[in-house]
Amino acid sequence: MTAFLSDARIPLHNNASEAALRIVALARKNTLFFGNEEAGRRFMVLYSLIATCERHDVNPEVYLADVLLRIQDQPVERLAELLPHRWKETYGSGFTVERIITPADAT
Repeated sequence: MTAFLSDARIPLHNNASEAALRIVALARKNTLFFGNEEAGRRFMVLYSLIATCERHDVNPEVYLADVLLRIQDQPVERLAELLPHRWKETYGSGFTVERIITPADAT
């Protein structure tokens, strides 16, 4: 309880951890209403991708729009490049959803 007195980086409260746990609990509760177990699993994969995007300061909408177009041509051994933190380093600068969906040469 007194660790924050010796290290100024430690907050006096745990609001950030409580908020993070609340999101997980809400997602778990929402998966109870899927029609079958496989649908719940697929939702959780998508949910974890979005949470990872938010953790790495990547716009999930832009990320998913770009990755869903790239994944069809991506070799299996290079799939890790499409994870949110690696995508941001390689492809993430300057993208908007409109730029991804509408090619520059389309009129």
